[in-house]
Amino acid sequence: MQPAPDPRAAALDQAAVRAERESARLDFHRLIVAATPADLRRPSDGTRWTNQQLLFHMLFGYLIVRALLVLVRVFGLLPDGPAKRSRNCWTPRTGRST
Repeated sequence: MQPAPDPRAAALDQAAVRAERESARLDFHRLIVAATPADLRRPSDGTRWTNQQLLFHMLFGYLIVRALLVLVRVFGLLPDGPAKRSRNCWTPRTGRST
């Protein structure tokens, strides 16, 4: 029998995630404030996008992930039957049972 997970470890992970998100938010804000219009029009390194397009996609991706996390939490609250049916909608059909 495995020991129960330590709730303090989960709290530490959540605190670390919050701290990292806050750090990323501050970095993003610093980049936006410091960028000149010429900086934003300049091509980014390693992509075909301008710096402005790259920053937009970073923000857009962050917003999508936040919305999807809410959806994941809602599905996590469902009983096993509906949760399994919804999970089956998103997984490829391999012929194996889950």
